[in-house]
Amino acid sequence: KMVMDLFPNIDNNVVGNNLNDNNINLNNGEPSQQEDITPDVMTLDPYWMEPLLSLTKSSSRSLVRQLQSTGCPMGYNPTASPISSLQSNNNNNTTNNANASPTPIKRTAPLLSYVRTQKSIHLTDTIYLIRVGDFYESYGIDAILLVEHCGLNPMAGKARAGCPWRNVQGTLDGLTNGGFRVAVYEEWKGDMGAMPVQEEVAGSGSSSKSKLKTRYLAQVVSSANPTYMHGLVLNDDGSSATDDHGPAPHGDLSLSSPGRSYVGVIETKAGYTLVEVSAEERTAVVSERLTSEAVSCRLVAYPPADPLFYVPPYSNEVTTTGGGSSSRRRLDRLPFLPWRQQSSSSSLAAASATHGYSSRGGMMGKKVRVKTLPPALVVGPQPGLTDLERAKQTIVSAFLRLEDDSILSESTSSLPLRKGDRSTRAVTHDDFVIVASSSGLSDSPQQHSTIPKTHPLHLETATQLGLLSDPSIPPLISSLLPDSAPSSSRRFLRRWLLIPPPPEIADAMSRLVGTLKDDEHGRALPLMVSNAPPLTGKVISLIRAGQASAAVYREILMALDAACEVLLLDGGGGERDDSIMSRKEEDDEDSGGIVIPLMKILHHDTGITEASDSMALRKSFLDAMKIIESVVSTHTLEHPLQNIHCGDDDGSSAEQRDFISYYGDVVPPAFFERNEAIWRGRVKPHALSDHAHIVPLAARRLAEAVAVDFWGIDTLHYDENGIIDLSEAR
Repeated sequence: KMVMDLFPNIDNNVVGNNLNDNNINLNNGEPSQQEDITPDVMTLDPYWMEPLLSLTKSSSRSLVRQLQSTGCPMGYNPTASPISSLQSNNNNNTTNNANASPTPIKRTAPLLSYVRTQKSIHLTDTIYLIRVGDFYESYGIDAILLVEHCGLNPMAGKARAGCPWRNVQGTLDGLTNGGFRVAVYEEWKGDMGAMPVQEEVAGSGSSSKSKLKTRYLAQVVSSANPTYMHGLVLNDDGSSATDDHGPAPHGDLSLSSPGRSYVGVIETKAGYTLVEVSAEERTAVVSERLTSEAVSCRLVAYPPADPLFYVPPYSNEVTTTGGGSSSRRRLDRLPFLPWRQQSSSSSLAAASATHGYSSRGGMMGKKVRVKTLPPALVVGPQPGLTDLERAKQTIVSAFLRLEDDSILSESTSSLPLRKGDRSTRAVTHDDFVIVASSSGLSDSPQQHSTIPKTHPLHLETATQLGLLSDPSIPPLISSLLPDSAPSSSRRFLRRWLLIPPPPEIADAMSRLVGTLKDDEHGRALPLMVSNAPPLTGKVISLIRAGQASAAVYREILMALDAACEVLLLDGGGGERDDSIMSRKEEDDEDSGGIVIPLMKILHHDTGITEASDSMALRKSFLDAMKIIESVVSTHTLEHPLQNIHCGDDDGSSAEQRDFISYYGDVVPPAFFERNEAIWRGRVKPHALSDHAHIVPLAARRLAEAVAVDFWGIDTLHYDENGIIDLSEAR
């Protein structure tokens, strides 16, 4: 009742119906330009009704009574208090509570006023997380969801919550795992001229005497790209780049699990075309001619990022503008949604509940929004444009349109690009690589009927095989792989079982596994290959955002070095330099080689055309390794690289000369260590170019000033090691 009072303009009959959005919102969750945003007309976005109705914790449910329906897009009433709320809760007249009659606010804090204005204009269906000193704070509905999904406590019993800056990624994980988008605002501490360009900054509308700090939108984090990219470049934790081994611990899912895919379902005469867009890897996996059961199985196995795009067969229906028969037919045409599947057993319910779905269409505590693309946004047939390319362009363009908010740049959206001159370049569908599944073999119906192909599993079959984590059925993957298997291997095997590859790719994998199991030919993988870090799409996002640390690049070096070693397994110890001759690719495929079947699998799984030439691929790996090694220090690697030479020819390496500043007892060594240890030894000094002398010069001037002003030395003398002599100190 309290939640419904917050949304007086929504009919109770639509509660529980997640199909009320017939078209994609071209304003991307923003109000139309004709609307006048003032504190008196600020209302709650209807999007928040379902998350509030889905609250389960008593601590979060008790905060709902403090919300107000107007005056704040977060519903936050700073004058509400737990005491007055409890008193109003005990009042028999429920209409006289805080929801129905909020206390007038004469004066609003500048920060709260800024947050209200930002959320009223931009991203009304997004949680706002605001940097305040060493903490991040949220208000109103946003704070209630932090309490519900992140285990945080409300501040002073009010609808206000936050977390320390060190815990921001864990807090974001809790929200993105629930399917929410989060806008993170940071405090700007640098030169105003270098601040990211946005429409409005905090304090821009306040008086000149306001002490409000300048804030800017750093990034919109979502389930499609759950890693917060701000300030990661100085991290030296290798786990930020790699996959963990085994199941991910609670609260650490962003380090091991890839982001969810944006999913589009295109209905055609031949069935459904499923397009899964990875924001991290910039790939679009297209599966054609699927049944509704196969699509449903895929959605349960891999819950999509919100929203799910749907393209009906417009050519086969008469479009109406008044929401008449067209809308009713649309409601009947979505049998691929998991909660619409008819199952004769309880397996569907168990699998849906395990992966966050409910019979009402909920996913991870919130509704799955289905956005129908209007005909104007659907790419039609064009000469030279295949059906796969059309499907990719349609769904990727819809996804990019969703991301392309007026205040977002590529560095703040879920698709961060490399900072610098390219930061203003818009991301297009051309930046995404098509990866065709087993059913998307050809655009010719004749070839589809003659070429053998495999089909994805139905939901019932996948559940009974133990692929959907039904608690009543033992998991198949755990029986096939050892406990030490990395989660990336588990995901790969599960995906291949749910959507089997084409017969020729399956045969290539069979030959590869057979060769690896055959010890007679000495084909066992080297230890460095077995210990190579499995990299995820998160690494690509870090590089594009300019936030990949030295530890990330060292992980990439080890992975590329292991890949180069694998590409030599069939060649028998070739030379390890650029003059390697191309190996013969005409070997008999039945001879049990490693490289040829591996290249086939790689080409099918990534869509990379370069995967057809193993030696060209290896050369590109070596070129990348040399570029990274010329900048990043490698002295901390556990094992030396095998395929490129590191360091100088005389045996001394540049990183060994990158010492922390030291001037004896003039300045305590711990002072320099605390200031320089975070970045020393990460990058080779010669790669810093003109900036290499800045820190040594500043450290020398500091030591000299301390020696004169603190130690009372009139004339400075240095010994042979560059240490200031303190014998004349007073």
